[in-house]
Amino acid sequence: MSNTATTSTWPDKILKGMSGEEAQKEIKNVDPSLETHVLPEDAIVTEDYRLDRVRIFVDTQGKVVNQPQKG
Repeated sequence: MSNTATTSTWPDKILKGMSGEEAQKEIKNVDPSLETHVLPEDAIVTEDYRLDRVRIFVDTQGKVVNQPQKG
């Protein structure tokens, strides 16, 4: 896997469709310093942009609905 710690998304591995917890583990394996949050896809969140945070949006089954990205 290439170094994706400097990118805003995880193009080396498709996380969409896996469980939120699995995606969270994959992201932490790439960059343990990132703050990760698994949230419902309709969650209301702040609009501040932070490169040290990744929000992982999941459906009612707990599956990732969009490729996670920093912000």
